[in-house]
Amino acid sequence: MNQTEKAEDARLEDRFQIEQTMRRWARAVDRRDWALVREVFHPGAVDDHGMYKGGVDGLIEWLQARHQCIAMSMHVLGNVFIEFAGADAALCESYVVAYQRYDAAPGADHSHIRAALGEGVDPSDLPIDVMMPARYVDDFEKRDGLWRITNRITVFEGRYTLKGDKAPLNPAWTVGQRDNSDPLYIARRRAGLLT
Repeated sequence: MNQTEKAEDARLEDRFQIEQTMRRWARAVDRRDWALVREVFHPGAVDDHGMYKGGVDGLIEWLQARHQCIAMSMHVLGNVFIEFAGADAALCESYVVAYQRYDAAPGADHSHIRAALGEGVDPSDLPIDVMMPARYVDDFEKRDGLWRITNRITVFEGRYTLKGDKAPLNPAWTVGQRDNSDPLYIARRRAGLLT
């Protein structure tokens, strides 16, 4: 293998690691795995999520509060385009469509629901299903062999209220959970991937 081929192989591994970081983000937010959210970012990273702008600790606090009112969340990643700006720096643009169900217990704080869906939201309309297409524009750095985000801007492309069936799912079906009781985490423990 010549030097050019070795360099191309290394870049393939770099691309894979960056894409895996994006997949970790989707899993972390959708399963409310806040420790995994932290692993997506290097220390000192900054996130601009529209409704939140700041460091990772604040981002996690904001996500924890916001996702108390989100009964279901699914981030579907699409195009991921990576451009290298040096040996240990890259810019990554990732398309995402987030499907979320906003809901809250009677009397609960609806401020996060109103911040996401607008002041005109009537709590009696809950649950409300929403689809939000967006893009993540992420600065990545490789530190100590790990590609992580140092700066994120979430670019929103729209917000659509879905007219879904509000009837509960069939009780015989396996239904996703937003914590470590989800079937994925059970399977990971069974496989020895999680203790």
